[in-house]
Amino acid sequence: MTTSPFANFANAVLEFLVPGDRVILDEFDNPILVTDTLEVTALLKPLGDSLKPQPGVDINQGEFSGYLVNPLELPKTIASGSKAKIVLNGREGEFTLKPNFPNPFVAGAGIKELTVIKGVVRWLN
Repeated sequence: MTTSPFANFANAVLEFLVPGDRVILDEFDNPILVTDTLEVTALLKPLGDSLKPQPGVDINQGEFSGYLVNPLELPKTIASGSKAKIVLNGREGEFTLKPNFPNPFVAGAGIKELTVIKGVVRWLN
């Protein structure tokens, strides 16, 4: 099994809701797809001055980038704009996934251990 080179440095746990493989019926017999939780471990760091307060900027959020640790790739059901609960260095928030375009040289070489993840974290506390 391949492991991430960042496994010992992971500082974030994200919980995404993904479509499950079960359907239940509501009180009107309408089908409802049951969602499952996918736990993702990552190494994230703030981008630029995202933690430095600027005039007119919401200080309760910041932009982060890093690498996936487990799983090494996100499933296709998790797309740009997907939201997740996040615990980053012990602090809770909501993570919104930003679009990410893989490095063509890394992807072409078949290296999956360096999958980048980017997003915005809005802190809850």
